Amino acid sequence: MAHPYRVGDPGDAGGGFVGGLAVAGPDPGHSFPAIALCQRFAEAGDEPTLFTGAEWIEAARVAGIEAVPLDGLAALDDDIDAGA
Repeated sequence: MAHPYRVGDPGDAGGGFVGGLAVAGPDPGHSFPAIALCQRFAEAGDEPTLFTGAEWIEAARVAGIEAVPLDGLAALDDDIDAGA
């Protein structure tokens, strides 16, 4: 059965490879679920890449997920939601 996020000829049971991309902020409550989601994509035959905070890159890689630091995630004191 084709996965809904795959594309390909409708007669092709596996569909074509699309890959996968996940983006998660550096908070563990965002990064860990994103790592789990990427693992599910990988189990389905895709090759996901996770963009997240630098502190979670090694954890993602240990879990078998390609991970890349997401620039611009540093919290600044003048952010509108600082301290929220």
